[in-house]
Amino acid sequence: MCLGLHASLRLRQDNITTLRYKSSAGLSREPFKIYKQIDASIHRRSATNGQRRWSLVYQEQTEGRKHMVSNAHKPTDAFSVMTLNLRFGLAKDGPNAWRFRKKILPKLFESYPADFIGFQEVNDFQFDDLNAILTDYRSVGKREPAPAFWQSNVIYYKQKWDLILHQHFYLSPTPSIPSRARASKWPRQCTIGIFRRHHHHLTCINTHLDFEPSVQAESSRIIMERLSNVQHRSAAVLMGDFNASIDAPHFNIFTDGGQKDKYGGIVFKSALTKPYPGTHHGFSGTANEDCIDWILFTDETIQVVDSRIIRDHVNGAFYSDHFPVLATFKWRP
Repeated sequence: MCLGLHASLRLRQDNITTLRYKSSAGLSREPFKIYKQIDASIHRRSATNGQRRWSLVYQEQTEGRKHMVSNAHKPTDAFSVMTLNLRFGLAKDGPNAWRFRKKILPKLFESYPADFIGFQEVNDFQFDDLNAILTDYRSVGKREPAPAFWQSNVIYYKQKWDLILHQHFYLSPTPSIPSRARASKWPRQCTIGIFRRHHHHLTCINTHLDFEPSVQAESSRIIMERLSNVQHRSAAVLMGDFNASIDAPHFNIFTDGGQKDKYGGIVFKSALTKPYPGTHHGFSGTANEDCIDWILFTDETIQVVDSRIIRDHVNGAFYSDHFPVLATFKWRP
C-alpha cells in the first residue's frame, strides 16, 4: 500500500510555513514544517480500524491555474539512498575523532552521491560541518533548539527533490514532546520526510533504535503506526541504525509478521540480501557483528537495482565506526 496526503496548497511569500491539522479535539498544535512555499490544511477521515488516518492530495497553482506535471519531464529511472551512523562528534575517539574524520568525508559523497542520506548521532557542530560538505543538498530532522549533547537523526536530500512535508517525533509514550521510553537508555527519535520529483513521490524514514529488545519492538510499532496514519501514495524507504540483526523480532513488525491489516497494508522488505554482512566495526574495518544498519523499502512501485556495504577507507582511516549502507532503486513501469 502506498503512503497518501489530503490538503489544499497555495503559494506563499514565505519559504517555511507550519502545517496544522484538525482533530476531534480541535486544532492541534503539533507542527509539521513545510518547505518550498507550501501551505496546507489536513482533514481527518475515519478508518475501519478506528485509527486516525490522513491523506494529502495536493494541488499546485501557477498563475492561478492548476498545474500538472508534463509527461515530457520524466525523471530518471534510478535514485539512491545511503544510511550512516556518523558516530557522535563528542566521543573521545583519538585518531578517529570527528575533527579528523570530517576531512575525509567528502571522498565518500564524491564516490557515492546518493539522492538521500540518513545520518544518525549527529551533534550540532557535525550538522554544521555536513552543511559545509554537502552543498548540493538540503536537510531535515535537526532538533532546534537542542541540548549541547543532542544527537539528531537527519535526512539530507539533493536539491532536485522537493520536500512536501516532514515530521519529527520521539519513540516513547509521548512522541510529540522530547522524551524516552522508560526502559530506553537514551531518548530515541524518528524523522520522516515526504519528497517529490516530477510525478514521483518518495517517503523517507530515518531512525535509531535502542538496545533493549522490548523497546525496539515498541519503537517499531510507533513508527509503523505513524506511517499508517499518514496514508500515502508514494514509495517508502526506511533506514537507520536498528541495533539488531535483520532477523531480530522487531524486523517482523516492519515486514508484516502477521500484522499487515493493523498497519494499513504497509509492508517493508530488506534492500540487502542474505548473507547479511556486519556493519559495525568500531573503526577496525572488520565487522564481526550483525548487520544492524538497515535499508528497508516498500516494493509496490520501486525495486532494488543494487545494494551494498561500503567498506572504503582513506589511507586506513574510516568515515565512522559503522560502515555506510547504500541502496539504488528504480521506479517500476
